[in-house]
Amino acid sequence: ALYRVATAMIYYSTDSWHGQIFRWRGTVWGEVLTKFLLIVAYTIVSYWWCAKSEHNFGQMRKNILGSTVSFLLIFRANNAYKRYMEGKRVLTHFFWATREIMSTFLIFIPGGVRNRSLRWRRMPPGAEPVVREEPDDPDADDLLASEERLHAFRWCLILAVALQMHTRLCDEGLAKGALSRETKWLVDWDRYRIRALTNEDEFRSLDRYIRSIAIPQAAWDTPELSDLPEAKELF
Repeated sequence: ALYRVATAMIYYSTDSWHGQIFRWRGTVWGEVLTKFLLIVAYTIVSYWWCAKSEHNFGQMRKNILGSTVSFLLIFRANNAYKRYMEGKRVLTHFFWATREIMSTFLIFIPGGVRNRSLRWRRMPPGAEPVVREEPDDPDADDLLASEERLHAFRWCLILAVALQMHTRLCDEGLAKGALSRETKWLVDWDRYRIRALTNEDEFRSLDRYIRSIAIPQAAWDTPELSDLPEAKELF
């Protein structure tokens, strides 16, 4: 079963050459069809007039098509390489920023007495530890700091899973205009991972954006992830 996506982009299939020429959905044929038919009619009428009246409209250099196509192929290859490098740079920056966010929450949330004591226990090899005795039990500030760090880490994980789910939807859904059963299962698995990191209200507010992408929206009702009666909310 296929799940149609509301919008589609130009998709260049390399399976066959005729599939690239005669593809209609997601291409520019809808915008240029009238101009294309006018040019074809003009070419046919001009050829018929020249053949009948033996009139010559002019001469054209031979093999002009080969050089033109070669130039366009090189230009397209350069654009593809630039897009690849841009995507690689953005993805690297994304994971770097996620790591920095988690490091910031670890460093700049001091917590209570136990957190401040444990911060100086790991020293370089051969160094004298600053704190030798066992630290006290966690106090209210330690528990609050642990809770805030937990929220920061789980939202960073949600952000990473959402990026993976976004690439699944854009790769097949936006490019081809439909989602296969296998891709739908993978997207549901990503939704389940996000559900395990959120409570019911948070998941509903995030999942409504996924439901608005593919139609029919009733396809997202199974599996039901918002209400898990046998699950205990952790957040």
